[in-house]
Amino acid sequence: MIEKSYTIDFETYSESNLKKLGALAYSKHPTTRVLMLGFSDGTDIHVEESFVQQSYYSQLNKKMLKKYNNPKELEKLYKHIKSGGTIIAFNTLFEYYMWNNVYVKQFPKAPKLKYDQLLDARVMSVRLGAGGSLESSGMALLKEGKDVYGKVLMYKYCKPLTKKMIKEIETSSKPILTEEIEAFIKYCARDIELTNFIVKTFTDRYKSLYYTEEDKLVEQHTLKVNIEQVRIDVKLAKLLAYFYELLKKYNNKVVNKLTGGKIDSINQHEALLKFLKTECEYKKNSLGKEVIRGLRNYKNKLGNKILELRAGNNVTKLAKCAYIAERCGEGRISPEFVFHSTLTGRFVSRGSNMLNFARPATDKEYTNKLIKEITDYKPLDLVKKLKSASNIQDLGANLVRKVVIPEEGHKFLIADYSQVERRLLCLEADFKTAINKHKNGVCEYSQFASKYFNEDIVKGDPRRNFGKVAVLQGGYAGGAPAFKGEFEKFNIDISNSEIKNVVRLYRDMNKPIVTYWAKQQDKLMRALGQKKPLIIKTISGRELIYRDLQLRKTTGIYGDYTYVSYSTGIGYKKLHGGILTGHIIQSIARDLLIFHMAELIKLGYTITLPVHDEVVINIKNKKEETEIMKVLNKLPKWLDYHHNVEYSIADRYGK
Repeated sequence: MIEKSYTIDFETYSESNLKKLGALAYSKHPTTRVLMLGFSDGTDIHVEESFVQQSYYSQLNKKMLKKYNNPKELEKLYKHIKSGGTIIAFNTLFEYYMWNNVYVKQFPKAPKLKYDQLLDARVMSVRLGAGGSLESSGMALLKEGKDVYGKVLMYKYCKPLTKKMIKEIETSSKPILTEEIEAFIKYCARDIELTNFIVKTFTDRYKSLYYTEEDKLVEQHTLKVNIEQVRIDVKLAKLLAYFYELLKKYNNKVVNKLTGGKIDSINQHEALLKFLKTECEYKKNSLGKEVIRGLRNYKNKLGNKILELRAGNNVTKLAKCAYIAERCGEGRISPEFVFHSTLTGRFVSRGSNMLNFARPATDKEYTNKLIKEITDYKPLDLVKKLKSASNIQDLGANLVRKVVIPEEGHKFLIADYSQVERRLLCLEADFKTAINKHKNGVCEYSQFASKYFNEDIVKGDPRRNFGKVAVLQGGYAGGAPAFKGEFEKFNIDISNSEIKNVVRLYRDMNKPIVTYWAKQQDKLMRALGQKKPLIIKTISGRELIYRDLQLRKTTGIYGDYTYVSYSTGIGYKKLHGGILTGHIIQSIARDLLIFHMAELIKLGYTITLPVHDEVVINIKNKKEETEIMKVLNKLPKWLDYHHNVEYSIADRYGK
């Protein structure tokens, strides 16, 4: 029997910026208040409206509002929460903060919510192949988008009003204003209705409000980490933020000089593109990294200088610190993890984007030495050190990782699932030769690089990274642009013709994997022909659901071509055997991570960062280290492969 639950949704007003400040700061801002609370037990939908508390809406007909406000039903919701009942919301972190930090203050009779009462309807939507937003869910499951008029009203009432808007409200007739408020209330009710439909569709399919007990445990633990936040070295974050601002100013000064004062910022995309086209014989319509990487025959000297500056303007590695520094006044920041954010189940981190710390190539010892040297944290000392580095951006990326620190009296255990995707891919493809290599400790990255360069490449040789990119990127039938982007991350310059040779060698050395792609492609084409969703079940029991398969046409660097796509609800994405393979392997790797996280949570550990194939955990002593590694080396019943976990103990996060 499926447990009883309530769905909730807030419409709020604030003079603060939610995207800029994040959910916690938004909920604590003095101007933030609840306009409406929509809620439902899965049958009737109710909307508690509190507009009358705002002076601008005092002319509203209160009798009209009574038909929406239902004290008896609200009391049932409060009773459900007090008893520890399950609450479902689309974005649980926001609803948690709004309920406990805003709603309870406005309505003191309301009980506090606990994190382990909440489940996210977004997780259900993504599991169903319907995307990670209410809009995408509506389109995928009901072929209906969000209420456009209601969305317009949401922007009108949820943000500060202009003087013109205030005057219009004060002078408008009651019927018009009443009509708008009713439409806005229906907009809130519609979000509840859609969330209810997601819940019903999910429970009809899986006979539960969650996929597995492990998923539920990790989802609620993820919310707990978001609420409790991770510890930050505030001084280092602020120093790096300071350097980030200096670097931005320097880049802008250079581009201003190069363009004769016509452009003030390297990030003025449209103006920069126009200048390059009119002054520098630039023929492309984009300044994206992929386009700039491919410009091998562009001879204009001024244009090249600008493009080099643009390509090297990767201050996002340091911009992360600017974001963190702005929000960590108390020495902590919410990682804003989103559990099961993608079709494959991977985590993402909003705001600080802690799951996407750039992978640095800078010498680890040098970085650690630098941090020790800056003991007094004087900004100019850091700037001098960074400016003397051979690769400022790369060093900055390494230092950004060091901003995350363990709890007081703890150290970090940083565990990495060695070559997990490669090993799982070989298992799925029944690639026995490669599986035996894994068991015997053979490094396939070194082996590929040795074959390509025709000489012995061992661990420690920078060219091993060449083999690593080739082996990992080649596993999912990646083309030249994908390879080029990955090679660039390791500062490897390679031509398109060389990439073709890499692809050819990979496929020759990995024929069982090429066969596996073909099998997935066959499944895709059969589903397309039958006009049915493609549903793939992995060895972990997970279902990958691809809806509304279509043939689409586009133009690439080799001319026109046709491809299969699947719907995300609000758009379409390309799909072929190689991409399917990637999704299957990544989802299995994710489920292995969830298995281990659940086991550790049961033992009382907090997973600070689940970073793709890596977990970062606070530990106190050797006993905990031994216990954690015992868990991480254990395999679930559904998996039998050569598992290898490498780990280190550190005072800061790092690689």
